[in-house]
Amino acid sequence: IAIEPTFAQIGYFGDGLAVVSDKPNDIFKGSKYGYIDKTGKLVIQQRFEKAGYFSEGLALAIEKPNEKADGGADSGYIDKTGKFIFKEGTGTMFNGGYAIVNGAIIDKNGKKVATGDFSSLGIEYDGPKYGNIGDDPLSNPGFNDGLAMAFRRDRSFGFVNTKGEYEIELDPTKVAQNRPFSGGFAPIRWNQKVVLKSSIYYGVRGIKLHRDEVDAWTYIDRKGAVKVTGDDTFQDAHSF
Repeated sequence: IAIEPTFAQIGYFGDGLAVVSDKPNDIFKGSKYGYIDKTGKLVIQQRFEKAGYFSEGLALAIEKPNEKADGGADSGYIDKTGKFIFKEGTGTMFNGGYAIVNGAIIDKNGKKVATGDFSSLGIEYDGPKYGNIGDDPLSNPGFNDGLAMAFRRDRSFGFVNTKGEYEIELDPTKVAQNRPFSGGFAPIRWNQKVVLKSSIYYGVRGIKLHRDEVDAWTYIDRKGAVKVTGDDTFQDAHSF
């Protein structure tokens, strides 16, 4: 045991710090979050309502929600001392010097470097039918390999670069879902295939055909080229 199990909640380490709480995740118990180092020492006090993983020296944190005059939360990015560097609301983690906040791409000074007509940016998207299915934005990586998932209000979707420009645009009539790039590849899911299968119904004579929808996942590279084709696809696929 490197760090004694004394906390009710813990998170992954990032930049040498991990988010912790003495109280369970219960709105009635008033959970507060802080950070420990790799010796288990509490280096940032448990004062945040929510707190994300550190990446590139910064982490998302929410402090004193609904106490501002406009009813909003006091939230933004903190450094490894727990000090707010800038407050721009909540967004993704920093990767490659950039993060995504409220549909805009920002640098590590909090300056907006790109905006766009996005209905989602940096969040896993499951097509028009299901919408966003991403994890908690406080732990969302945003950019990976210099690209972020994006979906615009004109129904186009794919991957944008740090300038907010499509580097890879996916065909929504063929592709139903995408996941983040990592290691030069990204998983995509083709629109479901319909396969006719035969089943024997016991107690009833004969064999009846039924429809079975099969998910078909593959990988694309940085040029958008498909790396696994034809019937040689996967039932499910995740980022490297």
